[in-house]
Amino acid sequence: ITFVIIVKEFKDIVIAYGESDEYSFVFGRGTSVFGRRGSKIVSLVASIFSSNFVFLWKNYFPNEIPLQSPPAFDARVICYPSIKNVKDYLSWRQADCA
Repeated sequence: ITFVIIVKEFKDIVIAYGESDEYSFVFGRGTSVFGRRGSKIVSLVASIFSSNFVFLWKNYFPNEIPLQSPPAFDARVICYPSIKNVKDYLSWRQADCA
């Protein structure tokens, strides 16, 4: 559910893909969010994702599994030059998670 919060927060995301602990968010080519500053985008996506993961944990695992330690998620911004590159990337992500 945490990735849904990211998609709602960043309206310029056109597709999101997640499996296990790996999530990809594709921003539209015309995005102007934070002036397209990759470091700002990646820091906020990772921060919002992590904080909501912790915040919502008890809603999905009440009295079952307490968090053993605070989670941390890495993040990166990649600018692909074409839709074909994005498709190839998402295909690779899907194959990697299978």
